[in-house]
Amino acid sequence: MKSLSNNGFFQLNEDFKMTTSGLDYQAKAKGHTYIVPQFFKLLQECFLTHHWLGAVKILQALAYEPKGTSQTIWKAGMAVMYSNSKENDIFIAQFFRQLKHFKDLHAEDMILEYVMYLLQQGRVADAATTSRLKDRRHGFERTMNLPSHPPFVYKAYKGAAMMWQSSSQANYDEMRIVHHAKKAIKLMDDLCDQPGVWDTFIVKLVQMKEEIEGKDAALSVLTRYRDQNPDNPNSHRYIYDFYVKHGASDEDKIKCLKGLAKRDPSNALILKLCHLLNDCHSVGSLLFNLLDYCNWQHNLTPWKEFRQYLHHIYSSKLTLNISVVQDCWQERKSWWPAYHFILKNGWSSDQAQTAVFCEKAVCAEFLVGKDNSFTMEVMKGLDEENQKKLFDMLKTLDDS
Repeated sequence: MKSLSNNGFFQLNEDFKMTTSGLDYQAKAKGHTYIVPQFFKLLQECFLTHHWLGAVKILQALAYEPKGTSQTIWKAGMAVMYSNSKENDIFIAQFFRQLKHFKDLHAEDMILEYVMYLLQQGRVADAATTSRLKDRRHGFERTMNLPSHPPFVYKAYKGAAMMWQSSSQANYDEMRIVHHAKKAIKLMDDLCDQPGVWDTFIVKLVQMKEEIEGKDAALSVLTRYRDQNPDNPNSHRYIYDFYVKHGASDEDKIKCLKGLAKRDPSNALILKLCHLLNDCHSVGSLLFNLLDYCNWQHNLTPWKEFRQYLHHIYSSKLTLNISVVQDCWQERKSWWPAYHFILKNGWSSDQAQTAVFCEKAVCAEFLVGKDNSFTMEVMKGLDEENQKKLFDMLKTLDDS
């Protein structure tokens, strides 16, 4: 985006000066439709040059000409808040008070934005006070517009502000903290049954539920959240973490991790699932799916796991497992060799990478076939000690 020249910026600044009573227009005769777009140009220049104080002053001036500008004033003002909050803190509070009189902005939208800003600044008490303004009809003009967010979102932020306020006060006694926590739970509980990503709230809600209402109530929050948002991988992961914490059965953990595997097949917890499933024929497809992702391409753990699994099923002659592996390989044999079984950047002397190459070399023997070019190239590049290790690993194939 092209910035105004210094002369252009100076001219706009001279043409449209701001006073405490509003806009002092030298071009007043040209009217609103000419003046406001020019101020938008000046505001754009302030954003491009990070002249935040100037932007705040322009926004304050535009507030006296709200017709058709309120959304810009609000959104641009919030951008200024987050970019230079310390220097503009006094202006921000004044700006928020001015916004309350804009009839085409919804009060709850503005309160929510301001509460989020205050929480980010660590001003928890101010955030809690601000979150209650709408309940008190504190100076807000009536608006016919619908809010941008459903009511449960505002309630959740109000509950979060209340929770953080009580937990951050050193002089709060236990009864008062519990009282605030119960009110926060009541405000935030609706989120469990709503589609959407509410992870931050859910984690806090579960903590409070477990402390006050017990383990079963906390688990109920997590299962409700998962049932409403099954495509969110975290909704499954949170339940698994809860199961681990409370010593749930392997059956429960497996069921949970299977749900995670469908939504996030490259998650590190898939390796936990493979251990829990043990000899189950689905382990092969889980490992293939995991290794399809580039973040595991040079990672020792899954390749060692894969090599051990291949050796186990072939040596134990687990025909169903072998059949699954063969089917998975058929789908990948056209691209896995160029993706996994190749020394793209030449040989590496790094010991960790050498270990990965050795594991891959054995896997290639199982999948591509004996004496394949990748395994031979790896063997050729190894020192004598590592050649012996790889030779011993390959020797186990003869026993399979």
